[in-house]
Amino acid sequence: MKLIRLAALLFEKLPDDPQAVHVEDEECSDPSCKGINLWTLGTRRTDRGTLMLVCSETELTELPHLTDDGLIVIPDGPREILEYWIESIANAISVAEHTRREIASPIPAVALQGLSDGGKDLLRRARGIGVSATSIKKVEIQVGLEDSVSLISDRPDGLALLSEAISQRYSTGRYHDFLRLFERAFSASSSKLSKLLYSFLKGSPFKCTRGEVKNWISTYRHPSVHAEKHEHLVLEADVSRFIFRVEQAAYDVLFNKSEWNSESIERRELWRPDTGVLRHDEGFFITAGSGTYCTIQMLDEFGSYPINLECVLRHLPDDWWTKQCSTSPKREASA
Repeated sequence: MKLIRLAALLFEKLPDDPQAVHVEDEECSDPSCKGINLWTLGTRRTDRGTLMLVCSETELTELPHLTDDGLIVIPDGPREILEYWIESIANAISVAEHTRREIASPIPAVALQGLSDGGKDLLRRARGIGVSATSIKKVEIQVGLEDSVSLISDRPDGLALLSEAISQRYSTGRYHDFLRLFERAFSASSSKLSKLLYSFLKGSPFKCTRGEVKNWISTYRHPSVHAEKHEHLVLEADVSRFIFRVEQAAYDVLFNKSEWNSESIERRELWRPDTGVLRHDEGFFITAGSGTYCTIQMLDEFGSYPINLECVLRHLPDDWWTKQCSTSPKREASA
């Protein structure tokens, strides 16, 4: 059986011959799959640049697991290798053309191709590929101008760092400046900073956990800044999942930390957020009567890339099996 991963790559400009972008029978390091092929399915102009649809495929050495509910579980290892090749091709084009790149998932994001009798039988028995919805939530952060101006007198460096972070286009750049703000605020390096920041944020309405803060300050920090051979690289897709939670914390520290450039965790209440994003699946909190807006960016079923809702693929090869079924029951939305 073949696993096929699709992606929508957006560039400001493309090579003269996009069809020349391909990979054939690249050796696969994972024993669960054989060889990698990658090619383009087409391009089209948009108001933001040129969209290139690519797909990568590999042959699985074992059939995917079929649950008791009749759902096919896409194996992580082969899928992640296919995503690695998609990202690597996108990076190569970006460098060659000196252009920004964005990676998103079309609908559908994966397909299966039953080559053997066993593979075809599995597809006949399956209800669909198991998918679950994941998303990145954001809210409007509202701060009074007078309160912001008041910070000039005792923490202009904090204002500068938060402004630098907000001005960054990519999550990794924002993340680095948020970390610098935390270090400046508490006058502490990462070895002490995680404990101090968590103790301070316990007084915020954002329900930050000790493990979450440790991930921000310790787990992701070093591999997002350094790239030694033994390190797993932390890139945009890794940071974007939690960056808004870090941004909320940065606002809380800048406005509500009593003593700036100090290890003190004492709080003041200069900024009282009317709305915010809570951890994991807890959603939002919104104060009654407050004027605000919330945004939700849908991610693909693997949490790898945002979904491009304008890229719905209706004309794929007949032998590509793409039927999907949700793995979780529907829930009513609540305010």
